[in-house]
Amino acid sequence: MSPLLSDSERSLFERLQHSTSNYEFKNWANTFHCKPLFCLAPETECEIIEIVRIASRHGLALKPVGSGHSPSDLACTSSVMLNMDKMNRILAHDSYACTLTVEAGVRLHQLNSMLEQRGMALSSLGSISDQSIAGAIATATHSTGMAFGDMSSTITHLVIIDGTGRRRECSATVNPDLFDAA
Repeated sequence: MSPLLSDSERSLFERLQHSTSNYEFKNWANTFHCKPLFCLAPETECEIIEIVRIASRHGLALKPVGSGHSPSDLACTSSVMLNMDKMNRILAHDSYACTLTVEAGVRLHQLNSMLEQRGMALSSLGSISDQSIAGAIATATHSTGMAFGDMSSTITHLVIIDGTGRRRECSATVNPDLFDAA
């Protein structure tokens, strides 16, 4: 454990520790690996905000990770890794607008089941369903056909926790520059 953390910060990091202190991350193809200083598994947005604030205060880099499906070293870090697996809940369903709001760690196969239970479906899917929705958005996951956009084109609204721990909502009409960048 890093000596730079206060007792309360250390306590939070220990409580949210995803795995052993000697954790080694490996991507799905086993081509890239790293040993983050901390691998944390938050369960709530408030925990993410606090982790981001602590990391910012101490100059620690922060990397969120889902399934590790990317064939690159995109998720690798020697600092703080955020495992998003526990952020896998439905937050809202609007049957009239045909929308489902989910947390970042929901895997695509889980999302498909959640949608099917509500008589909904994605218009396009990539060939891998183990990715998290956040990872699929961040890596431009796509299927085939010029008529279909990538996974991010199906997103209508996002909540982003910025590098200072500030919660920011965005959509095509609310913070549209942030939405387009995300």
